[in-house]
Amino acid sequence: DIDANPTIIDGNDTHRVIKAEHASGTLFLEGLTIQNGNVSDVQLAYGAGIHTSGNTYLTNVNVQNNMALSFQSDMSAAAFGGGIYSSSGSINLINSQVSNNYSNASYSDIDENLSGNSTSFGGGVYSFDGSIILINSLISDNTASSSIANSSNSTTNSAGGGIFTNSGMVSLTNSSVINNTSIASSASTAEASNITSYGGGIHGVTNLINSLVANNTVSSSRNDPISNFISAGGGVIGALTMKNSILWGNRIYEEDEGQVQADGFNEHENGALTTSYSLIKGSDLSNTNGIDATVSGFNPLFEDEAGGDFRLQTGSPLINAGLDSYNTTTQDLDGNLRKFGAIDIG
Repeated sequence: DIDANPTIIDGNDTHRVIKAEHASGTLFLEGLTIQNGNVSDVQLAYGAGIHTSGNTYLTNVNVQNNMALSFQSDMSAAAFGGGIYSSSGSINLINSQVSNNYSNASYSDIDENLSGNSTSFGGGVYSFDGSIILINSLISDNTASSSIANSSNSTTNSAGGGIFTNSGMVSLTNSSVINNTSIASSASTAEASNITSYGGGIHGVTNLINSLVANNTVSSSRNDPISNFISAGGGVIGALTMKNSILWGNRIYEEDEGQVQADGFNEHENGALTTSYSLIKGSDLSNTNGIDATVSGFNPLFEDEAGGDFRLQTGSPLINAGLDSYNTTTQDLDGNLRKFGAIDIG
């Protein structure tokens, strides 16, 4: 029991917690809390909680409160995977949590006459070349943040507040991605720059089965009048397939010289969207056996949406509204029986 008898590996905010590079075989970690890792570097910081290459399995593991920080004054800055960074192979999380991790890249030219870049991908989990698979797991309250100042013709990019994959598939079963943020910003001294932020929850081709992506935010801001800035994909950016799943309350926020330019719901962008027996806020999915959320007064009856509790109240239209054959697991994220009658959505 990881809660009653915790085994904690603590980085004490001074160093990476675990580094495991293996060209063959598989790394297995079970029953651990991996916390307070800190990797700080002037140019490249990654994997403050776990840095791995090769296939990795985490079972009953909590990865929390880790930070990858890159601060650069004369070159480019990059931070990847505040919680978990993988350069190759698959990342598999079973009954695990990745929460309150942070990747931050900041570029500021002290001479104010150079251009440079800052890039921050995967506040919670980052995979360069491999799939990310979650079963009965939670990705929450992670942040990917990038910024630039005192420069011109520079670029700052952030993506995948919760999860970022460069080329592999993200697959979730009975899992949740909640309250993660991707944010990119520039100071008033960063003129004619490019500011981009993508995928508050997930960046990458994604497959959801009885899963939830909710209350994530993608944000960008500029503080000079000639820079370009864009935000996209509050919940998911990339091709998305949903079965018995929910996209709900994900947001986009953009600010131009202190004035709000966009502030609203933004569930998915960029790439094909395929749904079956699912729910998306503000969308009618009834033609694919899903829920019509455009009906006036529609309420999914979550237990406490504002408080981040997306369990279903009695009487929710999502109860018994899924398709049994999509999910063969026996337990939900709370460890309860997955089905009472027909399977629920979410």
